[in-house]
Amino acid sequence: MLPLGSPTEPQISINRTDGITGDDFLTLTCTSQSQSIPEDYRLDVNYNWTRAGEPIDPSDPPPRHTVTGEDRETLRIDVPNREDNGVEYQCVAQEETSSLESDVTVTLDVKCEQEFP
Repeated sequence: MLPLGSPTEPQISINRTDGITGDDFLTLTCTSQSQSIPEDYRLDVNYNWTRAGEPIDPSDPPPRHTVTGEDRETLRIDVPNREDNGVEYQCVAQEETSSLESDVTVTLDVKCEQEFP
């Protein structure tokens, strides 16, 4: 049996850091690398997402959420709003066929403009 390693600590990139308005969306993309040995035996890394500690099912995500990518590495949140403020999203990277995993968490800071009549 070849030695398996946990994937590198994932990194979450966010598609925008400026304000979000109207019909905008937010995209979180998770990346990690296999560390299994030998190097030419690197495994694919798959990703799982949680929102506020609850797993996001890629085939039945919460409203306004979509999980995409061959390895489920991208989470799209349509029209983030006040209810998303302070919510923790976690990405868990796991090498295929391995139980070893690494994770990273990001907390959303959503600022909504209030409209006045």
